[in-house]
Amino acid sequence: MQQPPVTHSQCIFSICLVTFRRPKLLKRCLDSLSGQLELLDPCQYQVIVSDDCPSRSSYEVVLDSGFATWVQGPNRGVAANRNNAANAANGNWILYIDDDEIAGKLWLDSIYKTILTGNYDVIEGRVEPTDFPDSILWYAPVISSGGAFCSANLGIRRDLFLRLGGFNENLSVSHEDIEMGTRIRKACLRNIYLDGAVVYHPARKLL
Repeated sequence: MQQPPVTHSQCIFSICLVTFRRPKLLKRCLDSLSGQLELLDPCQYQVIVSDDCPSRSSYEVVLDSGFATWVQGPNRGVAANRNNAANAANGNWILYIDDDEIAGKLWLDSIYKTILTGNYDVIEGRVEPTDFPDSILWYAPVISSGGAFCSANLGIRRDLFLRLGGFNENLSVSHEDIEMGTRIRKACLRNIYLDGAVVYHPARKLL
């Protein structure tokens, strides 16, 4: 059974993941979050998984996690799926991490402490590539400084995310975060880059 979301007043942040037919990778990501979430009161957070697979391939993985909430994705591309997760969220902050990533041990602690300062609107974290074969036909994002606004490791106040209109759903395959970054800069939102909030992103084959 799908877990009911907590009320907005109780929830500090919502971790939002989007997925499509990658249940094993999703489980690995959720496992990397589990121990970090255990250090917090459950009423302070929620974890939303928006699944674009019509056959609900991630449903059992999400249910078995014991802390995540499964929602059906709109099946209109990654930007629409990210927005769908945000619309299901109740947190004051939305934290995006990709379903094929592993959160570093201090990922959530670094972000959570920064949220509590109340000084920022957007939080960026480091993205380190892993599992690179010796081939130019593989790719993984590398983020080691601020300003990229990469959705693989991005936090933003939910009210501002909604005010900006969310991700551009016309960009159904990729680059939705680059376009969002342009709007974040134009809005002059207060942002910070946290080198300690690292996620590990496996390489993907291009062809």
